[in-house]
Amino acid sequence: MGPALGPIIGGIMVQEANWRWTFYVLSIFDTLVLVLFVFFLPETHAQTILSKKAAKLRKSTGEEFYTAEDMGAPKFSIKLKIGLVRPIRLLATQPIIQIVALVLAYQFGLLYIVHSTFATLWTTRYGQSAAMSGLHYFAIIIGCMIGSFVGGWATDKVWAILKKKNGGKTRPENRVPLMVPGGVMIPIGLLWYGWSAQQHFHWIMPDIVNLHHRSLCT
Repeated sequence: MGPALGPIIGGIMVQEANWRWTFYVLSIFDTLVLVLFVFFLPETHAQTILSKKAAKLRKSTGEEFYTAEDMGAPKFSIKLKIGLVRPIRLLATQPIIQIVALVLAYQFGLLYIVHSTFATLWTTRYGQSAAMSGLHYFAIIIGCMIGSFVGGWATDKVWAILKKKNGGKTRPENRVPLMVPGGVMIPIGLLWYGWSAQQHFHWIMPDIVNLHHRSLCT
């Protein structure tokens, strides 16, 4: 919900203070989060925890305590090479990943094109203040929540039905069907958004479209 909450807070700050405060507040918040993470976020990676315990035992006992991963772990350069090459190789050789990447690129490209026009729509077309225009991003927040909860529930239902039809066996493709209606409905929503803004309909119309668009993208 960051792309939606940011303009709401930013619009109020720009109107009540100045544009510099958008950077000040972001820097203060990031610093606070970093400090909290450094001192209070516990380590959860199992191998790292075991390696630290082994290092403490080596220091306290003087004996050669090592984990199995430490003994056979590849060099950092090899790990880095694997981490960089693997996603590129998968994207270049796996058709399903290519299709999903294209769909996601299409959806998020459209989403941020709409975002680029969203703020100026309310200030220029509807004559609202910067703070008031930021409140319209609540439509995106609501759409995101609908997409997360309802979309997740619907995907699990479709997954269960297809699993039952397939004799109890699951396939990754069982999560694909809901992408089809979403891919068709997103352009319809964009047409609705542009038409309602051009005809200067009530401001609730573009908000409903953005709620619809965000829920489908999510």
